[in-house]
Amino acid sequence: MNKMWNDLMNIIDQKSYNSFQEAAMTLEKLYSKTAVTKVQPYLESWIKNNPDEIVGAIHYRDFIGLIQRVQMGSKPAKEELEFSYLHYLISDKATLAWAAFCVTGISPLKAITEVSGAIIQPMPLNDYNTLTVGLGQLYTTRFLQDRYNPLP
Repeated sequence: MNKMWNDLMNIIDQKSYNSFQEAAMTLEKLYSKTAVTKVQPYLESWIKNNPDEIVGAIHYRDFIGLIQRVQMGSKPAKEELEFSYLHYLISDKATLAWAAFCVTGISPLKAITEVSGAIIQPMPLNDYNTLTVGLGQLYTTRFLQDRYNPLP
C-alpha cells in the first residue's frame, strides 16, 4: 500500500468513478499489480538489508523474535503472527474501500464513516500511516474481535 500511495492519491484526486464497485475493483487491481511489480521482487532484500523499512505497515525487525518462536513450534507465536498478518491485510483492504468511496466523490472524512461506521473529528487524511492506523483502530480491530478464530 505504501508503494502505491502516490498513485492512489492521484486516482482519488481525479474522482473519476460513479460506482463504488467499479472503483474498488480498479483499486484492488492496482494493489495486486503493485505487490507483484514493486514489492515481491524486492521483499527478501528489504527484509535482509533493511529490517527497519516499513513494508506492509510493519517493520520486519519487530517480527524477528516472533518468527523464530513460530519456527521452533510455538503455537501462541503462530497465532500472534497469523493475527498480525490478518490485521494488516484487512487494514489495507479497508484503506482500499476508503479510497473507493473517495474516488466516487465522497469526502475523505465521510469515507472513514462509510468504512468504519465511526464519526471522527476533521483531520488530514492524506498519508498512509495515519489512515491505516486509524482504520485499524476504528474498523479492523473490531472486525477481528468479532470474527477471528485461530487456525488449527
